[in-house]
Amino acid sequence: DPGVRRLIADAGRAVGQAVAAMCSVLDPALVIVGGELAAADGVLLDAIREMIDQRTSPTPGHPYKVVRGALADKAEVLGAVALAMITAASGQPDVATAGGQPDVATAAGQLDPTAA
Repeated sequence: DPGVRRLIADAGRAVGQAVAAMCSVLDPALVIVGGELAAADGVLLDAIREMIDQRTSPTPGHPYKVVRGALADKAEVLGAVALAMITAASGQPDVATAGGQPDVATAAGQLDPTAA
């Protein structure tokens, strides 16, 4: 459907603008796109690449490579499992809460990736 393809391309260009800004600061070797829309592979990733190409000046010999994530819809679950394992291995107390909501800043401060 042309309308859906246009909508996905527009979303890709919007994401691409934000990713281009991050590329300018971080200069990554690889940009991995995941989530539900990543299944729209060609249209979405082409639009993201287009914006990165328009809005960045990559290091010579180091173009920004944009690929679809291999974990697909498992990424969030696997990330949560990894976080739980790191937290358990660190011996730190559970994530603090503020008003019943997880306190991400406190949780991040409790994690020490070198302890795993």
